[in-house]
Amino acid sequence: MAISVRIKQIREWGGSKFCIYFLISAATLSLLGPHARASTAVVKDELLNALHALRQAVRSRVVSGWGVAVEKTTDTQWYGHEMRVHYQPQTVKFWFSGNASLAKEYSSGHPPVLLQAALRKNGILAHFRRYNMGLKLAAPQVTIIGGVLPHVTNDLRPTVWTYRRISEISSVMQPDAQFFRIAERQSAATVKNTGRRIIVTFRYPPNPPSFFGAKAVIVFDMMRGGMVASYYNMTDELNAARHRLKEIDTITTRWRKVGGCWVPVSRTLESHYWVSGKDRGFTRTNISFVKFVLGPLRNDILSASNLGIPNGTFVDDTVHKELYHFTEAAASRIFGTAKHNPPRQSEGVK
Repeated sequence: MAISVRIKQIREWGGSKFCIYFLISAATLSLLGPHARASTAVVKDELLNALHALRQAVRSRVVSGWGVAVEKTTDTQWYGHEMRVHYQPQTVKFWFSGNASLAKEYSSGHPPVLLQAALRKNGILAHFRRYNMGLKLAAPQVTIIGGVLPHVTNDLRPTVWTYRRISEISSVMQPDAQFFRIAERQSAATVKNTGRRIIVTFRYPPNPPSFFGAKAVIVFDMMRGGMVASYYNMTDELNAARHRLKEIDTITTRWRKVGGCWVPVSRTLESHYWVSGKDRGFTRTNISFVKFVLGPLRNDILSASNLGIPNGTFVDDTVHKELYHFTEAAASRIFGTAKHNPPRQSEGVK
């Protein structure tokens, strides 16, 4: 196989430094002989390396900013012989700077009600919520969590409202570095260049009787900084109860350019699953980014006092191993380095 891969190097001025973009402008393959397999691997590595470099350069430009998004979810589920549809509109306001981020989710009513808020800072996550699992208003509570947070945080959804999370390959795949290492080493991965887009496909064949195959297709738009235009993932396997579960998840995203950076315009997430061949649920979430502003934040934005926690709210602090009721004094110590003394009996809970 003869290979011609032309790599175009572009230098762009990005503030105080130059950003180097490596764009694959063409990759032509023609069958010539016994070196086809090795040559294909070379092209695959070249394409992935160029894509990885482009994404690193583009994503590193965005350091801080804020935005507003309107999120509408239609959740259709089977309960016995009855189909139920839940529609959950909400507005999200979010701020981020470096590794720190704050997000606040509001109901769509008038006036809007703060449903939950999450602040991640100094390796600690403070999660304030005022609804129960049935999405009904309940007694407010706060949970303080430390350490490495799980990558998929369905019950802590505000943690995904940062540019770094939004621009990841997907919320269910590994971050960029791990993804490209896996794609390079995984023989089940194929890479295709269409000129404007690079398409990475993982295809795992069936292995009965418990595994019936899996496939993932990720489309990177090279005209938009290597951002992910669409993501498709299908799994089909038996669960522990020997029921055959098939699930298809898709994500599509539209991007726009702002000052040399690519920010999201809209995103649609869909999930469809079947149990033993029977349709058992479909969920669609449409997200419209009403605002997405890049730039520095005020010093007081990313603070516990901005979470909207009412005084007296119960706090389960697993970082400092304390149970207490929230006060302004507690707000200053949650993310601080000062000694955390247990609260007085009148302030805490046995």
